[in-house]
Amino acid sequence: MSYNLIPYNMKKLIILIGILICSLNIIAQDIISRKNPKSIINCKITEVRSSFIIYTIIVDDLEKEFSIEKSNIEYIKFSNSEIIDFGNNEVVADSKKEKSKNDEDKEIDNNIKIDIESLIKGNTNNAIKFEFLSPMLGFTEIYYERHLKHGISWQVGLGIIGLGNTSKDATFRGLMLKGGYRFYRVPEFYARQNEYTHILKGAYVMPEIKLTYYGYKTDYENISYQNTIGSMSLMINGGKQWVFSNRFLIDLSAGVGTGYYFSKHDDNPDNIWFYNFLYRGTSPIMCSASLKIGYLYKDRKKTK
Repeated sequence: MSYNLIPYNMKKLIILIGILICSLNIIAQDIISRKNPKSIINCKITEVRSSFIIYTIIVDDLEKEFSIEKSNIEYIKFSNSEIIDFGNNEVVADSKKEKSKNDEDKEIDNNIKIDIESLIKGNTNNAIKFEFLSPMLGFTEIYYERHLKHGISWQVGLGIIGLGNTSKDATFRGLMLKGGYRFYRVPEFYARQNEYTHILKGAYVMPEIKLTYYGYKTDYENISYQNTIGSMSLMINGGKQWVFSNRFLIDLSAGVGTGYYFSKHDDNPDNIWFYNFLYRGTSPIMCSASLKIGYLYKDRKKTK
């Protein structure tokens, strides 16, 4: 004969507490606070790497894996209440192990340094480019771009007016010079390690100055006419550059800016050709578009 020492109501209470504990374990999730677009991600963090974090969420009853760059995280909060603030690079609360801010900063800086060195090692840092459609528009334009430091490069261009498909009724001869600094939105070596990266790859903004000087001659109904045109423009260009196999690139961009021109003779502005620009009448607003292809190469090693 046995006796149940636990009252029936107590049994129900114990079972209910057990269910609540299990539910809490199931519901308890990690939290990622994302910067852009700003949102809170409820998830399960599975791996923390030096430059990005891997996490899983339930989508359509299936557990799917995603990743996010550390540079796009404000903070993460683990289910055990540990909080890592990426804005300050420090652990705010850690019940298991505490580290000083200096140790955290040093560790993160070392990881980033190692990542940068490993990712950009062997990258080509110079590019020669050709304006792909320029010969069909009556000129030929080439560019040189050089990497300066992470996220910044400079570029210069030279155009020969008249070297290309020109009108049979007119002869054009002249030069174009342009140059500016490029500011890449996010250096590509911060991308995931399992993706191809390059120091001259990515979206960019480039302030640019352009100078154009050319002369033209036309013969119409046995009447000869000559004129000289000069122009200067200040542009803001935006675009994106793709790099393939560390040797070949495609550069697509568009720009808007302002400028002025001078003419030796009083020509109708609609008859003046502004190379690489869409120009209407006397309006100072200029727009441009460009498609370039190029070859990349690396600095030769200096011999002692």
